Amino acid sequence: MRTEQRTIRRASLPEDAEGIIEVFSAAKAIMASSGNANQWKDGYPSLDVVRSDIDQGGSYVIEDGGSIVAYFAFLPSPEPTYSKIYDGEWIDDDLPYHVIHRIASIPEARGIFKSIMDFCFAQDSNIRIDTHRDNHIMQHNIEKYGFTCCGIIHLDSGGERIAYQKKEDTIRILFLHGFYASGQCIPAVALREAFDGRAEVITPDLPMHPKEAIRYIRELCDREKLDVLVGNSCGSFYAQIVAPLIEVPALLGNPHFQMTEFLQQRIGKHQYKSPRKDGCKDFVIDEQLTAEFANMELHQFDGCTSYGKEHVWGLFGEQDTLAHFEPLFLKHYTHSFHFPGGHTPTADEVRNWYVPLIEKILHYTGKTTGEPGYPHFIEQQYGLETEISL
Repeated sequence: MRTEQRTIRRASLPEDAEGIIEVFSAAKAIMASSGNANQWKDGYPSLDVVRSDIDQGGSYVIEDGGSIVAYFAFLPSPEPTYSKIYDGEWIDDDLPYHVIHRIASIPEARGIFKSIMDFCFAQDSNIRIDTHRDNHIMQHNIEKYGFTCCGIIHLDSGGERIAYQKKEDTIRILFLHGFYASGQCIPAVALREAFDGRAEVITPDLPMHPKEAIRYIRELCDREKLDVLVGNSCGSFYAQIVAPLIEVPALLGNPHFQMTEFLQQRIGKHQYKSPRKDGCKDFVIDEQLTAEFANMELHQFDGCTSYGKEHVWGLFGEQDTLAHFEPLFLKHYTHSFHFPGGHTPTADEVRNWYVPLIEKILHYTGKTTGEPGYPHFIEQQYGLETEISL
């Protein structure tokens, strides 16, 4: 179903009654067909429940092309059934929160869950939700969006529900490693250590093939609500493609914009230079892989936008003997910096050069990790004190 005409508005009775009932009926049919026949029964949820949601100011419908395709409740705390939680604990049990209940949609409507989550998190960064043990579809969606499973809550009827919470006040940084590296490479580990206690640094192992890697990165960005992308080498190649499209700032460390040429000189068997979570050590560079990168290279700058021009920054090692693409970078972007290192930064270089620039990007986008501060000699020598309007 088309989504360009999709709108979210407050529900109203009796005007929306018929559409809401149809959505509830469709949702119950989906539940039953997927092995979840016990969550909504005995007339639940009724229009009286909807009226209660309306009275609390949290009853919403989603329309697509003028027709109601989904319903949900978004209600302020406290939720009485959340006062006690078993087999776990809430991420935070002190601050106010909102709770999402009664998500229902027709099967033809795609992307409803994400539309609801994006809408709700635009209103509050601290949200809780629960679902039935048999509702595997909802559990998958909740976890995919980045909620943490906190434990079990009991309804007034005595039924159990799996309870989740997500807070979005944590700065999230995604690091994308180079072609031979992994999420456990030296720059990744150094970033995690540098931001420990101040920000969450996500350092996944990227798929070998470029389309799979881009798809994986996009899914991570949607799920984790990232604040900045940081790449090195091939990881910067990917970050440059994704960042302008999703309007997330990025720092490209020694970006390698001509991966095809790099791979053509290395056809054959190779080993990763840092461990991967799946235990894989060996990989093969072949003509097919090279061709996949060649096709992506042709379109790598197609997504450049005015946002990207100011929010995608480059960091280039003065001793880099592998990638020399600052002139190409400056054809599309504005802010370029240097550091006195090679293609793959050492742990010290990450701390002294990458971390300060990440802090500066976050500062100019209105966010902070709480402890900005770069060695003054670095600011003076390499221009990190330059005023940049973002």
